[in-house]
Amino acid sequence: ESIPTTGIVRSGKAVMRYVTVRGITPTALAVHRGVHVTAGRLPREPGELIIGRLVPATLGHIRPGDNLTFAGRRHRVVGTFEAGGQVFEGEIWADLDDMRNESGLRGASTAVLRAPDVAHVATLLAQIEASRTVRVEARSEPAYYANIRQASAAFMYLGNVIAVIMGAGAVAAGTNTMYAAMSRRVREMGTLRALGFGRHLVGGLVLLESVLVAAVGGVIGACLALAFDGYALNLVGLSFELDVSPASLAAAAALAFLIGFGGGALPARAASGLDIVQALRHT
Repeated sequence: ESIPTTGIVRSGKAVMRYVTVRGITPTALAVHRGVHVTAGRLPREPGELIIGRLVPATLGHIRPGDNLTFAGRRHRVVGTFEAGGQVFEGEIWADLDDMRNESGLRGASTAVLRAPDVAHVATLLAQIEASRTVRVEARSEPAYYANIRQASAAFMYLGNVIAVIMGAGAVAAGTNTMYAAMSRRVREMGTLRALGFGRHLVGGLVLLESVLVAAVGGVIGACLALAFDGYALNLVGLSFELDVSPASLAAAAALAFLIGFGGGALPARAASGLDIVQALRHT
């Protein structure tokens, strides 16, 4: 049995991140094959924890003997474990009864069973679903994590749709802004043309200005994104945190360039097509 919950965990170095904390029984190592203790031991007393191999990458250099704080209470790390690349390596495990006392829950949100072999999984699931003594939703472990992945993919899809809509709006706003800026400098552009500057150079200057404005906006947006790096969210039962990676910053920079280019393309074309005489007479 387990109570997997997600919440803000703070290390002694004042690093606060969202981490899954799972309440377990002593049979956890027998049920979750591939999990083995690498240092210390399993939690036995209230306030004791054992952390997965990947937890120090999230909370800093944490080792047995250090303290972690969550749910308003300090806990002591008594061991570390590995799980052969499974998702558990990013979790914190505590005693199930201790987690029940802290959370106020009497039951368990998840019960993990180990079938003798793959052939018995379907039969076991059918028996559990047909049972009248327990009310649970039984599914295989691959199906369980596949459902979580599908749910998280929906948020990623929604985020991409919002980004496209906002990008299109930014292009339209940029185009309108550059047209307004160009209308105030028609005579200036006509003067440049009269001095011998080519039409493509004048149009290129307008396009460059649009890209530079978009770049400034992109830098401000990147700074704001970095300020929310690691910010934890809990929506519709899904807990996740914002991760601003170098790859996402590079994608944002490319998007800012495309917005600047798209917003300045039409005004640049209009600037390159200005008639010199009419531009000099413009008021």
